Amino acid sequence: MLKRIMLSDFVCLDDGLPVALGPSQQKLVAAVAVHDEPVSRDRLASDLFPDTPRWRARTRIRQLVFRLHEATKNRLLDVHHTSIGLAPEVEVDYHHALRLLEDMGRRLRTLPCPTPSGWQVLRRRLLADIDVACLPT
Repeated sequence: MLKRIMLSDFVCLDDGLPVALGPSQQKLVAAVAVHDEPVSRDRLASDLFPDTPRWRARTRIRQLVFRLHEATKNRLLDVHHTSIGLAPEVEVDYHHALRLLEDMGRRLRTLPCPTPSGWQVLRRRLLADIDVACLPT
């Protein structure tokens, strides 16, 4: 199973073993991985190569997809004519962490008793875009 890890340094694992990806390949995977749905090729081209003519940026996306297919044995990306997404079996730790935080927030709101002061450690920012205001003070 392929796994994309984003909370620390970039790591792409295939059955627990790291897959060597270049910086441009990592950027493409990260740009696709932060979305829950496929991303249009045009958006990826303009986001990843903003100062490059559109035709050249789209060519670079095609080249990166080809190299990623080679490096990951066609198991990482779900590629369509107009969009690119992650293959359904790929796990992304960023999304897993978001689901855990959402679940934790729901559970904390249903506690019948005051929250222990030990919960303060949870107020640390784990992800830059997560609102931790739902955690008790």
